[in-house]
Amino acid sequence: MKKPIICIFFIFFISKIYSKQSLVYYNRSYIEFDTEYPRSNNFTLYDDYDCKNIKEVYSPECDTEKCVIKLDENQIKNFYGNCILRCYIFPPAISFCNKPVDTDSFMFSINPSLSKLPSTEGGKVQLTGNYLRNYVDDYYVVEGAKLGMEFKISVDKENFDPENLTLNFPPGYGSFILSPDLMYKKEMNLNYAPPYISQCNYKDSIITLVGLNFYNNPSVAHVTINGINASIASIDHRLLKLNYVTGYSQILNINVTIGDISLENIYTFDIKPQPVSISTTVSTSKYNGGIIAITGSYMSSSQTSSTNVTLISSDNKNYNCEYISSTTSQIVCLLEPGEGLINKIKIKIDEIESTTEINFKYGVPHFTSSTAIQIDRTNEFSITGINFGNNNERNGTIKLLRNGKENKGIEITSISNDETKLSFKLPNICETSVKLSIEVNDVISNNNITITPQPTFILAPSRPLTNGSSLHIDKYFSCKEIIVKPSITVDNSNNHIDCTLLSNTETSCNVGAGTGKHSFKFYVDGIEKINSLFEYAPPTLVSHIVNGLKTITLTGNNFGNDSSKCNLIFANKNATCKAISDTTITFNADSQYDYGNVNLIIDSIPMSNENYKIMLPSIIGLVKDNNISTRNGTVCISASRLPETKSGVNNSNNVTVELKSHLKDGTNTFKDYNVSNNMICVLLNDGYVGTFDLSVFIYNEFISKYTLSYNKPSFNNSLINIKDGGNKTYQFEVYGNEFGEPFEIHFNSSKGDLIMNCTFNISIQHNNKDLYNCSYSKINIDPIKDGNEHLYLKIGESKYPINSTLNFEKKKSDNKSSTLKKALIPTFVGGAALCAAAFIGYKYRENIFKKIDKLKNGKSNV
Repeated sequence: MKKPIICIFFIFFISKIYSKQSLVYYNRSYIEFDTEYPRSNNFTLYDDYDCKNIKEVYSPECDTEKCVIKLDENQIKNFYGNCILRCYIFPPAISFCNKPVDTDSFMFSINPSLSKLPSTEGGKVQLTGNYLRNYVDDYYVVEGAKLGMEFKISVDKENFDPENLTLNFPPGYGSFILSPDLMYKKEMNLNYAPPYISQCNYKDSIITLVGLNFYNNPSVAHVTINGINASIASIDHRLLKLNYVTGYSQILNINVTIGDISLENIYTFDIKPQPVSISTTVSTSKYNGGIIAITGSYMSSSQTSSTNVTLISSDNKNYNCEYISSTTSQIVCLLEPGEGLINKIKIKIDEIESTTEINFKYGVPHFTSSTAIQIDRTNEFSITGINFGNNNERNGTIKLLRNGKENKGIEITSISNDETKLSFKLPNICETSVKLSIEVNDVISNNNITITPQPTFILAPSRPLTNGSSLHIDKYFSCKEIIVKPSITVDNSNNHIDCTLLSNTETSCNVGAGTGKHSFKFYVDGIEKINSLFEYAPPTLVSHIVNGLKTITLTGNNFGNDSSKCNLIFANKNATCKAISDTTITFNADSQYDYGNVNLIIDSIPMSNENYKIMLPSIIGLVKDNNISTRNGTVCISASRLPETKSGVNNSNNVTVELKSHLKDGTNTFKDYNVSNNMICVLLNDGYVGTFDLSVFIYNEFISKYTLSYNKPSFNNSLINIKDGGNKTYQFEVYGNEFGEPFEIHFNSSKGDLIMNCTFNISIQHNNKDLYNCSYSKINIDPIKDGNEHLYLKIGESKYPINSTLNFEKKKSDNKSSTLKKALIPTFVGGAALCAAAFIGYKYRENIFKKIDKLKNGKSNV
């Protein structure tokens, strides 16, 4: 008895030791366990938890490390159950076959996946994966949980496939957990399909959403419109209605949440304007726009302060319409001018465009005048109205209909920009009345107008030239009569001027030379037909020249030859026409400083060209210079608008400068000067002592005179030489600067007595020394030898004292040359300013220079 008990205990003990065997890895067709001795002999799969109903036995392939079960396709499809027992073989050949595989080593589901999220309405969904039916209560039930509450999902028994289960979901919403096994070893976090909107419309304050997965309980639904909670009117899985009251066209951003699941994307819906009709003011046109009113539903924007309105034509052209006002049923705006024609339109308010089109028409053409105005009894007429169109429009057509039919002989000459005035020409017609209507872009005016042209009238005649060209006259509306022997009389004259017949309707009449405006009567075969007017061609300025400073000659055409009919304004001042011919007019400007436009009217007819400007030259003044040398001084005079003149050029017609000395008669005209940059500069060569006048002439006319003075004389080296000149005479030599060319040189005593009166030679040396040389009788000078008299040197008009006395040194009379030489210090006290300008001959100066050089070199005899 003890021996069997010991054996059983041994087997139990061995089984406990070798029972450690765990699942290492498995996939759809491969299951691997690690193992130790003793080895597993087989694995038995049971349907029930109690391991009583055998389903399948699987023989593994084992070695010392692992046991592997390999499943074929048929085995795979049948490998599902709730209990697995292992069978061990212990030595010596003892089997132990009732050891279950624990839950940690059980083959739970792998790769589970739903084919789609279940609809809130419920329905069939495929659950795929491997080992989906292991360790379950019921092969045909899948466990689930929602908000902590378990629920069961049935599985179709028909065509049962443990790897592809057909689940029958009940209606529901929100998130839930799905587990293929009873132990929830493989949980799937899922949810019912999110709500989806496929269509939306708005009517009668109800927004209707058509879609899926709305469920059917308003308590679990939450809807917002533009972020604001919306009231639910009714709800079902596929239809959701919301209460929403508005009269505006607007964009709605809708979000729907069912339980804890919302739309994948916010749904956007436009409440679109729904135009029904459009009306325009009578003057609305494509060329000038106009006010339009559109009626319908949702015709206003919630942003009324910045509403943008656009009309969209059927060819997708946009026309801006400036917002004026709106209500929920009407919007009023100012339509801009557009391109092309508009027949059907959609309306766009802000960014929301209507889906329906409505018919659109511009204002209908309409005549407001009761009759046409005949222009100057010609074949041209003008009428007034609205919506006449644009004569330059390429994409449109404008036709004047004569008695309801198109007449291509009618020529539209102009249409005002606001389309309210139209001018046209009629062809030669014979009717006494014509009924006209207008068609603008295929729209015919809603009324017509009757024109009753005079049977004979004259086109505005041509404008003959003042030198006597012919007057050309065209005669129209004369199909009942032909011009025969045409003639005219001008003004009140009874003298007939015969005209040349150019055609049945055209004549040419030589009215002769003349000016101004005139009336005339037109005769046919001596019978007066019509009175009319003509005027001569207007004067035209072509060029001008200036004679002197203020005398101007205009050149042009059509001046006539009667100065009394010449009305001339220059620089805003009236001017008198001194001489006139048909092509020239001469007049004097009011001032040499005038410049500006010329306005010419000949016999009440103004000149044809405008802004004809004339600029006259003028002198501004002397440019001051206090250093004018008697040798090479320069004087400049500032001016404006001067003609250019260069030195050495014949300037007789432009600018001349003259100099006149106060000490010497006669006038010297300078040639050595320049006129440039509105400056006259004169080079004064050898000048005269004292003052002189400088006069300027432009175009041979005197302009201005300036009185100037040369630099004052001065004594350089303070030296006077007194020499014996022989023949009982003394010779005096005086050196200095700026002596000029004196006409009178005197030595006076202090008593004022004239003791010497000499004519001196002058030489202007390059070393800035002037030489005065004079001989005088010894007899006349002897009386002052012993009187210690003061001497004065008089040059020109000014007298300069010599402050040192002049003492004569006595010498033996040996008739030999002797020199009395006394250094004196002459100074100038006061005196008038000396000015001079004179030119000295080159040869004359050369002789003097030679004498001075001899004196300096000591070669002169005393």
